[in-house]
Amino acid sequence: MATFELTFRVVSREKITIGAGTFDAFCVRAEGWRIDNHGRRTVTYWIAPDKVPRYLSMEFARYRKRGGAAVEYWREELVTFDAG
Repeated sequence: MATFELTFRVVSREKITIGAGTFDAFCVRAEGWRIDNHGRRTVTYWIAPDKVPRYLSMEFARYRKRGGAAVEYWREELVTFDAG
């Protein structure tokens, strides 16, 4: 099992439009390292906790040990949501 050390910060509040609609969201960014190999990671996600009980969108990037370009990147977005 991998161990990570990440620092999370709310970096902004912004309006985002995704498949599930338009939301006034908090943008949260995590930056840190995988402890066993010093590989840098970043995770950025947008949340509207008063509207949706999960993240609206998330981006992940994994970088080489000694810096440089991302070797893995992906983004997910909520496509639909029914508050029921």
